[in-house]
Amino acid sequence: MPVSALIVNDVVLVYIEKQPAFFARVEKISPDSKKGWWQITFLILHLPLRTVTWILDDDQIRGLAFTMGGAEVQIYRVEPQLSPADTAHHEAGQKGSARILSMDKNND
Repeated sequence: MPVSALIVNDVVLVYIEKQPAFFARVEKISPDSKKGWWQITFLILHLPLRTVTWILDDDQIRGLAFTMGGAEVQIYRVEPQLSPADTAHHEAGQKGSARILSMDKNND
């Protein structure tokens, strides 16, 4: 399903042949020389980390399927999922109940 355009720091899930393949973070978006096309640099969140730059059109960066090397590719933005407690804290402007855990075994 098409979504709004990507922005820098968005996390996406890339599907290849209708199967989830990898997560990536949008590092850079630059206009391409062709109108309506964009050079999108992704940091692939898989070891070893690497970046790739794909040239995509407006529809492709909004989730429309396209082919690359004969394989169907589709990009989905990952939307953060807040728990009900996180949502309530966020709406009330409250901070979460975070705890500091010591990494020192002798400091229990």
